[in-house]
Amino acid sequence: MGYGYISFEMNEPEEDSLVILANSLIDFIFKYGLPREIRVSNMIVEAALEQICEICEIKLRKVKRLHAMDDFLNSMRKFN
Repeated sequence: MGYGYISFEMNEPEEDSLVILANSLIDFIFKYGLPREIRVSNMIVEAALEQICEICEIKLRKVKRLHAMDDFLNSMRKFN
């Protein structure tokens, strides 16, 4: 089972991170195509992506944990 990619972008304090997230999803769709499913663990992120997923018929699923994110955070902790 493959995971999507993890990326980050530093935001200025006045920037809306949810708008940036939505734009990142749109950029991903144009570059790689429609994913079948997007998993989120945060209800605010879920709300930000809900309309895009509905329009594009992408399954949006809220889960308790994102294992790819856990793996990433654990690997970053090793550098501490």
